[in-house]
Amino acid sequence: MYHDPISKQQAPSSSPSILTRAIQRQPDPAKITAIPSSRHILQLSAQLGNQQVGKWLAKQGTLQAKPVIQRARFLSEGNANSISERILHTLSLMEEDGDADSQQYEQLEEIYNNFDAGSLATETIEEIRALTHGSMFDRLDDLDTWMESLITGNVRSSNYPSSYSTAAQQALTTYKNNHQNPMDASECLCPNCNTYVAKTDMTIDHVIPVATHWNTIGRNTDRATRHTWYSDVNNHEYCCRSCNSSMGSGGVRYSMSVGPNYRG
Repeated sequence: MYHDPISKQQAPSSSPSILTRAIQRQPDPAKITAIPSSRHILQLSAQLGNQQVGKWLAKQGTLQAKPVIQRARFLSEGNANSISERILHTLSLMEEDGDADSQQYEQLEEIYNNFDAGSLATETIEEIRALTHGSMFDRLDDLDTWMESLITGNVRSSNYPSSYSTAAQQALTTYKNNHQNPMDASECLCPNCNTYVAKTDMTIDHVIPVATHWNTIGRNTDRATRHTWYSDVNNHEYCCRSCNSSMGSGGVRYSMSVGPNYRG
């Protein structure tokens, strides 16, 4: 099992990193065997300005951020690389803000550096979410918002339909016709904002949010059960697209863990 030698022995921020000191003692890049994390590669570049070292590191393919959550459930390798890069960027911004000495910075750095790619991937994402959610640091709050958007989209699209059953769509059509604008047949009433809107702008919304269903039932059942629930007209209400978007998931965050009865 590979362990990043730098991340296991972090040097104080006021002194050169272990790899930096090693390179200073052994200026011949060919003799360097330790592969640092991407963040420390960037630090080395700024500290040493050594073109030979840079070329050697590039040849080794170490200039890409390691995929922190490569095997995290419901996230692709591309998602993994994006999150990895975003974490590195967040750490750099926190350094620029003078927050590198904060406990939250150290925790995020430790999570990133000590992660063994492919091991406990989903749990690692949950650690990051717990650290960033409701943080007093704007940079961590930004990371949290960005990650939640990515996770929400992936969990939902992986487990629930992108469209409704014929029966559900017919029920929506019935609502539109029963609540039609008497002055304009192309419009119907949105009960949420109490405004007449174009019939084509009316949408189905779930009374119990999809995120709530996922966290309580969906993540421990099969796909057919989730799909049936999604189109259940007894859990539908109707509103315009704007109102639907503004309500979102009601502040509920999708869990990335699943129960023993989960079937994808």
